[in-house]
Amino acid sequence: MVGVCSIEGCKRPHQAKGYCDMHYRRKLRRPNEDPSTTESRESINKKISDALTDMPKSKEHCANLSKGDLKSYQNGRVNHRIGVKLPQEQKDSQSAKMKGRSTWIMDNSVVSDATKQLIREKKIGSKDSEEAKLNKKKAHNRPGKLEESRLIGIATNADPMKKAKQIASLKKTYSTEEGRAMQYERGKKAKNYPIRKATELPTMKILEEAGIRFKFQKDVHYADHKKHGLRPTKNIDFLIKPNKIIETNGTYDHADNRKYPTGTELIRVHGKQVPAKEVWDKEELQLNQLRKNNYKILVIWQIDLAKDYESTKKKIIDFALS
Repeated sequence: MVGVCSIEGCKRPHQAKGYCDMHYRRKLRRPNEDPSTTESRESINKKISDALTDMPKSKEHCANLSKGDLKSYQNGRVNHRIGVKLPQEQKDSQSAKMKGRSTWIMDNSVVSDATKQLIREKKIGSKDSEEAKLNKKKAHNRPGKLEESRLIGIATNADPMKKAKQIASLKKTYSTEEGRAMQYERGKKAKNYPIRKATELPTMKILEEAGIRFKFQKDVHYADHKKHGLRPTKNIDFLIKPNKIIETNGTYDHADNRKYPTGTELIRVHGKQVPAKEVWDKEELQLNQLRKNNYKILVIWQIDLAKDYESTKKKIIDFALS
């Protein structure tokens, strides 16, 4: 029959010199101590932690604590990584390892909603650098990211609660005075389209000085676009809600008939030479299809802005306020 350990209360099988394997190893490590009274590692760690917490700190230690973030010190121990600068090679290596992984802020099991809200509040008013904006754009347009966004959109539309929350958020953005003002300012600062200084810029200035709100470079739908071989929408210069359009035409690109009276003069359009009359006919067709959708249209020409600015300004304001 195999014997048991000689330590009282221990029922492990005998290993050597009257002890089980655990107590025999303890005896080897500490020959002068009784192996039956050796404390567990948890108990030892607790005693060390309690001792360090209540230990009076030296002046030098207190000075070090006051320099850094107190939250980075645990149980009176200094976080020695504060202020340490990693070599660029190590930074590049860590960046390569983390590429493609989701950041810790996206892990719901790590960060609470209260912490996320605090981070959002701190970011209000801060602006990204041009390099950061470019990096975010590249990350957003990755094929995997676009597919992830598409799946999130499908899930949101399928969940009534998420859909209701999304609608409420959009109403707050677009249906309140503050939200509309914000969108208006964003639209004015949009740089997606080059502003033509001879026609669009003076017209924009006239509308702004008169306090008239407008949408710049807005896409509106044609009527019967398939029947006439047109695109579904036309990008118009100025839209004054609900149904007023101001088109600002340049002398050359729209073939002003005061400059090209016969209609046979050739105009370059999209790299091709076409007669001025063809330009007129196409533009007249486009405007008529917009009028079928109950849009009122005012056409302003570059020559009029240059030669009779005050009269043209009055015409624009009267049309916008009518």
